[in-house]
Amino acid sequence: MRWRDQFELCFDAERAEKMHHGAIREGEDHCSMCGPNFCAMKITKSIKK
Repeated sequence: MRWRDQFELCFDAERAEKMHHGAIREGEDHCSMCGPNFCAMKITKSIKK
């Protein structure tokens, strides 16, 4: 996941990054919006494998 690119697109990149790091642990492969079971990015990765 390209989190750095996502943060740079935010209006308040610093705040977005702090919120992101407060919601999930470093190295996890899902975002805090959908969680590990419903993350579209994680599902897509598993299908590609």
